[in-house]
Amino acid sequence: MYELLITKQRTKIKFKSILDLGIGFGSFAPNYRNHIDLGYNSKTIIEGVEGFRDYETSNWGNYDKVYIDDVVNFEPDKKYDLIVCNDVIEHLTKEQGFKLLDKVKGWVNKGGYIYFSTPAQFHEQGAVYGNELEIHKSLWSVEDFKSKDFQILRGPTPCKYTHSMLLAKFIKL
Repeated sequence: MYELLITKQRTKIKFKSILDLGIGFGSFAPNYRNHIDLGYNSKTIIEGVEGFRDYETSNWGNYDKVYIDDVVNFEPDKKYDLIVCNDVIEHLTKEQGFKLLDKVKGWVNKGGYIYFSTPAQFHEQGAVYGNELEIHKSLWSVEDFKSKDFQILRGPTPCKYTHSMLLAKFIKL
């Protein structure tokens, strides 16, 4: 879902730097590199944050840097043109999630974009692969994102391969 929307934005602006929060097995960077970053003279800087080192795969090699840190504690030393946070916020308490929504706004460059996706229905989930960070702790609504000035792009929208999703976007003006 991200790739389609980001591809549309890519035709309007060139993302020079991207932060992927909660990279998991690292599928975002190779998808971006293979479908969007090709054909440009300069490579986009893509950095990622992951709290569970055991998720490391060869896909991580498509990131310029991977920070091993919990997204709740992470503080970048620079700003980004694009921040993506796919299937992460539901693993936080509402209080932690609202703080994250506020924090990421300070991490994006003027004119930059922030995308969050999350399940639109609550699904019980415990630790996956022994990773306690995978426990589902909250359900996010359209109103939750709107209360933090995010626009709702999709949702709740059924997804062909998984559960119904909610996609929110913030543009820093």
